Amino acid sequence: MYRLLAAHLIGYGYATLVAWPLITMISIEMWRVRGLKRTPRGASGPDLLTPQVAGLIERVMYVAALDFLGWGASFLIGSWLLIKAAGNWKTWNEGVQLDKGVAPGRAVYQSFLVGSGLSVVFAFTGFQIINLIRAGFDLGAAAAGATAILAVIALWVGLAASK
Repeated sequence: MYRLLAAHLIGYGYATLVAWPLITMISIEMWRVRGLKRTPRGASGPDLLTPQVAGLIERVMYVAALDFLGWGASFLIGSWLLIKAAGNWKTWNEGVQLDKGVAPGRAVYQSFLVGSGLSVVFAFTGFQIINLIRAGFDLGAAAAGATAILAVIALWVGLAASK
């Protein structure tokens, strides 16, 4: 009973609290590499807080879908990504107005794509952590979590070196 509760707390915590700063770090770096700056809500430029909160909610939704529907969750996750993409279509075509001009739609799209992809990766890893802990493979759960974190850090280093 306690192992099951702990597995869920750790898995959901990983998908939300661990993923949040790492995905934000990548998003900010992607904008910096392009010479653009993400700004806090209310300032002129691409909003930073709203996508973070949406990503947090998405990752909870993805882990829950995987946990309750198993591999059948792929339809739900894919449908959500399609709806999300349809809502951003206009922004990708026109770009985003900034203090110093317009951020190209391609830059906005790529940031969206990478952020959404990382959300899926962290949610899937959180789900796998739940399963591994439930099965008694605590070391495997730690290794799965560490692998995703190291991959994101490697991506960040690569982005930082590219400018």
